[in-house]
Amino acid sequence: MNIVIPTYYRHFDYNINFINSFNKYCLDKDKVNIYFILDSFEIEDFNDKIKDIKTNNIIILNLIELRNLLIGDEKESWVTGNKFGHQSVKKLFASLYIKDDYLVLDSENLCLKEFYMKDIFNGLKTKPLLSTINLYQDTQLKVQENCATILTYLTDKWYFIKSYWFYEYNIVNQMITYLREGRDNIFTYLKNQVIFEYQLYCQFAEQHELKEIIEVEELLTFDINKLLYEKKCNFEHICSAINDDNIDWYCELLNKLDERIVRLHWMDEKHKDYIINNTNVCIGTFHWD
Repeated sequence: MNIVIPTYYRHFDYNINFINSFNKYCLDKDKVNIYFILDSFEIEDFNDKIKDIKTNNIIILNLIELRNLLIGDEKESWVTGNKFGHQSVKKLFASLYIKDDYLVLDSENLCLKEFYMKDIFNGLKTKPLLSTINLYQDTQLKVQENCATILTYLTDKWYFIKSYWFYEYNIVNQMITYLREGRDNIFTYLKNQVIFEYQLYCQFAEQHELKEIIEVEELLTFDINKLLYEKKCNFEHICSAINDDNIDWYCELLNKLDERIVRLHWMDEKHKDYIINNTNVCIGTFHWD
C-alpha cells in the first residue's frame, strides 16, 4: 500500500506531525510506504527534519527523477511552470516510480484513532467516483476547460471534491500512454497547464467508461444543497455547512460512503469530535495555511 504526499519546505512540520500520528495509530503501518515528493533543493533540509524519526517506510522522491523516468535525462532547462501544474505532475507521475495503486494526501492531515490502512485501500478500490456540476470559482472552470482540451473530451462534471485522491495504476498508466501520443514532452506540457491532476484522471475515466460515477447532490438533503449554494461552494467544503441540526445526518452519510478521510476544519470542535467518535473517519484534513 502506498501513500503519496507532495510537499515543500513550508509544510515540513506538518509532514512530521502526520508521520508521528501515522506511526501511533496505523495498525498495519509496516505494510505501507509513504512517498514524499520534493524539488531537488528541498531534499537535504527534509532529510534533516526527519532524521530522528524511527521508521523504515519513508521514501523521498525527487521530482526531477520522476521527470527523467518519463522522458529521459533531457537537456532542456528546468521550467518552473505554475503552482497548479507543478503540484499536479508530482501527484500524477508518482505512478512511474510506484507502479501500483496509491493514495495522495496533502500535508495538512493527521491520523486520529487506530485503523488499518488495508481497510481504507480495500474500500477505495471499489468506490465510484463522486462528481458535482456546481462550479463557482474561475479556477475550477479554467481547470475543467483545460482538462477538456488536453483530453479532447468535454464534461460538465467536477471531481475535485474530496481532501484525498486515490489513483488506480491501471487507469493512470492508460492515461499517460494516451497523453504521450503526439506530444514530445508531456511533463513540461502538463507542468505549465492550469490543471488539477485528479480532475484530469477522472475526466479520462469518464471518457473511457472506466469507473462508475455518482453525482453527489443526489446524496445530499435539500437543506444542505441550499446551504452550499448560499455559500457558493460545493461538496468539497461541506464541512463549512455542518451544524447541530445536520451533524447526525452527516455522520450517516460518511458511514454510507465509507469515508475514512474527511475535512475537519471550518466546524466547531464539538462537531469534529462527534464525527470522529461516530464514524469510521480516522484521518482528518485540516486547514492551517
